[in-house]
Amino acid sequence: MSPRERRLVFIFVGIGAAAILGYVFYQMILIPYGNNQALLKKLKEDLSQKDDAIFNIEKDQARLKHAKQWSLPSSLDRAVAEYRGFIDPFLRECGLTVDDFQTPNINTSKFMVTQQTGKKPGHIVLPFRVQAKGEMSALVKALDGIRKKPIMHRVQSLTIQRQDPAEKSTNTRLVINMTLEALVVNRAQQNWESLFTPGPTLVALEGVSALAGGPRGLMLTGWTAGRMTSVEEKKLALLSERRYADMGKKNLFVGLIEPPVVREEEPVDPWAGIDFPGFVRLETTLPLQKEAYFRHLLEKAPNIRVKAMPRSGYDTFRVQDEARTKIWFRAKVLRVDQRDVFFQVGEDLYKIHIGQSLSDAMRRPLSILEVDDYELEGLYDEEWANQELPESMKSTQKKSNRKKSR
Repeated sequence: MSPRERRLVFIFVGIGAAAILGYVFYQMILIPYGNNQALLKKLKEDLSQKDDAIFNIEKDQARLKHAKQWSLPSSLDRAVAEYRGFIDPFLRECGLTVDDFQTPNINTSKFMVTQQTGKKPGHIVLPFRVQAKGEMSALVKALDGIRKKPIMHRVQSLTIQRQDPAEKSTNTRLVINMTLEALVVNRAQQNWESLFTPGPTLVALEGVSALAGGPRGLMLTGWTAGRMTSVEEKKLALLSERRYADMGKKNLFVGLIEPPVVREEEPVDPWAGIDFPGFVRLETTLPLQKEAYFRHLLEKAPNIRVKAMPRSGYDTFRVQDEARTKIWFRAKVLRVDQRDVFFQVGEDLYKIHIGQSLSDAMRRPLSILEVDDYELEGLYDEEWANQELPESMKSTQKKSNRKKSR
């Protein structure tokens, strides 16, 4: 056998051995491992389902415990009488007008919920049908009160319609048809104390106390203080963060009515659109006295006297309305010539001629060449200009002055 043939034999034998080992590994290890993993997953799912079932049973037992405490009396006659004695006046206290109140027929077996055929009936549902009229706010108050009372009852159906559909905007009263279901829990506490009237034990003790000459009502004090204000009622009130009172703000037939938006009216500027400086004109110039006079053409006011003398009290003037509620600008008089007045507003210099208005004179400030021609450079007041600048511009001006000094 040649070397080449031996190599081929070794190759084929190696491939066969690898295939056999792979098959054995798959059959002996992978398949059992996969089966065990599937079985383990199923066992985990079964364990999780049983844990959920145990949790639900414990939860149901806790609910059943509370349900037995909140259940109506096991005696159906008493249960119907007690619940009617509570719900009828309660709806009236909320502001509803009860027109019709139907109690269930306790002799009918359709209200009995049996657990299995042939066994003792389980829980008993007693339906009460109410027809009433009232406002939406009264209905919301009643629903909120029903939700908070520690009684095994619920609103099974509720129908609302307008009392008079023709008067949509004026009449807001509603016609309400409501079905309430109260529950008598199987094997409820036989010594159930009424939530609406004191039990026979308290009544007997109160009678004995009265016959013995004791204070009347002493035995009923605890029951009165705790009537319908139990810890369970407070817990029920915390079950939901919804505010039922907000429902009264919404019209069920037209949707939410947004409150009117009260917008503050912006103050009206009586001088808006009026060029007030355009009606202030230079009337007279007295160069020897260094005085000049401006005249208002819109207002009956004395002429504005100005004087080109520092600290004279007339070297500055302001343009404002007669009521002094609005100021257009402040200016400083620099020089009074024969027919012209030179003044400064902020950092700019202006020239006004006799008969000219301030608005026309301030269309453009004097240029640097004009300032040199009129020899106004020495009259420019930089300190006054900085005082007239806004606060934001003053800080910028200080920085620029520092740079210049450096």
